[in-house]
Amino acid sequence: MPKSESSAGASPNPILEAIGHGEAADGKVRVTVSINGANDAVGFDPRMMRQSADVLAEYVCQALRAAHEELFGKLVEIDGASVEAVRKKVDDLQASYTDRMDEYQRTLDDIGRRLAE
Repeated sequence: MPKSESSAGASPNPILEAIGHGEAADGKVRVTVSINGANDAVGFDPRMMRQSADVLAEYVCQALRAAHEELFGKLVEIDGASVEAVRKKVDDLQASYTDRMDEYQRTLDDIGRRLAE
């Protein structure tokens, strides 16, 4: 008898499903982060697009820091390990996200150039 789709896969990993949310500029910049990047997102109030690329980038960084802080707190709860052990795991995983942050910065720079035209 074939397995149903719901029972075919392994049980979900709560660490991979953990999500952190962060905001800046009174909620006009919103960021969502996850361990594997599958749920990562950046959202802007359309009025934020009037800001310079540097200002917008700073708001994104603030929101990212808040989102990562929330995610880290959830990981400590889920893992049940010491803060140091979870911090090491997170540090290892975040190394892979450096490229993603660079991509966000390139996107913001491109938006800034377009707005300046």
